[in-house]
Amino acid sequence: MKKIITAALLLMAFATQASAAVDVLGVCAGFKGYGHDVNAGSHKRQFYEDGFSQKSILLLQVIRDGKTSYKTAEMVNGETVVDENATYLLSQNPANGTLIIFVDGSAQSYTETYLFKFHQSTGEKGSVVYTQTRNGGSPSVRIMHGECQTS
Repeated sequence: MKKIITAALLLMAFATQASAAVDVLGVCAGFKGYGHDVNAGSHKRQFYEDGFSQKSILLLQVIRDGKTSYKTAEMVNGETVVDENATYLLSQNPANGTLIIFVDGSAQSYTETYLFKFHQSTGEKGSVVYTQTRNGGSPSVRIMHGECQTS
């Protein structure tokens, strides 16, 4: 389930929930990559170029009651959509600034995995590799890369 809220209300929405603090760890955009649709005819079973230029993906760190969790959000045309599905930190490596995040949207027939790399100490741009797998009416897989600005 995804919740639509405006960008200005994003932090307020989380901050009002039981002493929560929210940090935007990164805003990622300029996604380019490849897709593959499983139902395509045999002559079309190739990967094709894919991407989205009008959408940004945000990684949010939520600290509530001493516990840290993560959420992803999409920002399109100034509107922010927070993915309310279960989101898990699978791995974090402080030595190289990477986090692997998994979003379980299986109730909506999809899953997403993000490999974020942030350079917070140097201020350089970070990056993300994003994968999405869908097994609903049009089974498909996407893999894309984007650049991230960190806070």
